[in-house]
Amino acid sequence: SAAALGGMGRIYTDSTDIYIAFFSEASEETDTYTEGSNNVEEFTTHCMTAVLKIPMEPKLTSHSEALIDGCFMGDFSIYSKDGNLYLCTIAERKTHAVYTDKNTGWSEHRDVSAEITGILYTLSADLSAISAYTLPDDVVFSARFAENYAWIGYFSEELCYDRSEL
Repeated sequence: SAAALGGMGRIYTDSTDIYIAFFSEASEETDTYTEGSNNVEEFTTHCMTAVLKIPMEPKLTSHSEALIDGCFMGDFSIYSKDGNLYLCTIAERKTHAVYTDKNTGWSEHRDVSAEITGILYTLSADLSAISAYTLPDDVVFSARFAENYAWIGYFSEELCYDRSEL
């Protein structure tokens, strides 16, 4: 995984498929305005995860793909059962502004806001249908899956979710 994806993703296999999940950081200009003698440009940066599903059956050459919000958390935060894929991501959105003085051209970067959200995803067998469950507001540090449950570790406690209820 580290050699193929440069440490920026994971390879996960089950009995029938290979899943490749890798990170992509997107940045977009969200606003421009003037504040005093400064021109201000605001940018929002967030992490996305691209998921590819490649069947191991040698006769099949097609693959499925999905793009979801957030970066998934480690080797145990991805699981498949009955053709569906389950994973946990941390969606972090940061906004920063670049202030440029109109008279001197001097620039300064300022952090504006940061938002972190934990999300449990369920992706269908072809990765086209995606459901997302937003986790309670707390910092998630681990995620693990088993048959019908997802264990989410927070700094203060560990919660167990029945996936059929999500």
